[in-house]
Amino acid sequence: MFSAEYLAAHNDAKLRRSKEMKRGFTLIELLVVIAIIAILAAILFPVFARARDRARMASCTSNMRQIGVAAMMYAQDYDEHFAPHYAQWISGDWTTRYFGFYDALAPYTMNEQIYICPSGRYTTDSRRADFPNESGFFGREFTASYGVVCHHSHINHWGTGIWAFSGLGHSLADFERPAEKILVLEMRTHMGGNPANFGFTEDGVPLQMGDDGRVGNMMYRHNRMMNAAFADGHVKTIPQLTSPDPLVF
Repeated sequence: MFSAEYLAAHNDAKLRRSKEMKRGFTLIELLVVIAIIAILAAILFPVFARARDRARMASCTSNMRQIGVAAMMYAQDYDEHFAPHYAQWISGDWTTRYFGFYDALAPYTMNEQIYICPSGRYTTDSRRADFPNESGFFGREFTASYGVVCHHSHINHWGTGIWAFSGLGHSLADFERPAEKILVLEMRTHMGGNPANFGFTEDGVPLQMGDDGRVGNMMYRHNRMMNAAFADGHVKTIPQLTSPDPLVF
C-alpha cells in the first residue's frame, strides 16, 4: 500500500504535468517560430522562382524548336526557299491583308500555342482585315511571342534581313553560315525592320536593355536571355546580341 504522502506527491506531480501540457506558446516562442518560417521562405522562394523560370524557358525552347522545324519543312517544299513575310495584294489595296511568318508556317505546325511563350506575348492585328476568321491562323488578329527581322529599306546599308519582306523568300543557298544566322527570336511584335527595332543604333551599338528584358522590339524574357531558332535548325538560349550580324546577311 502507498502512503498518503506518496499519493499526494504523485497527484501533485500529475497536476503539474497536466498544467505544463496545457500551457500555450509564449510570445518569444511564437516569434522564434515566425522567424524560422520567414528564413525558410526567403531561402526557398527564389529557388521556386528560378525553377519556374527554367520551366518556362524550356517550354519556350520547345516552341522555338517546332517553329524552326516548320520553317525548314516549308523550305524543302518550296524549292529550298524560306517563306517571305510580306503584305499581300487584295483588290489592288496592299493594306488589306498581311501575310506573316506564322501564317506561312501554320500548315506545318497546326498549333497556335507553340507561338506563345509562357513568359510574355503580344497581339497583332496589323492589316489583316480581310482574313476569313476572327482570330487564330489566317484570322484578323494573332497572339504570339516571337518575331523575325525582315529585309527592309531601313537596314539596306547593313545588308539584307534574314526574312524577305515581300516577293520570293530567301534561298537556303543564300546562307553561307546558317548556324550563325537567326531565323526566329523572341520579340514584342511580329517583325523588326530597322536597327532600333532589333536593338541597335544606326552605328551598330547595342541599345540598353530595360528592366523587363526589352531591347527595341527584342525581348530577353528569361533572366535577361532569349531563345532563338537558327537557319540550320538548331535552337539556343542567347544573351543580348552585341552585333547585328546574326540578323542580316
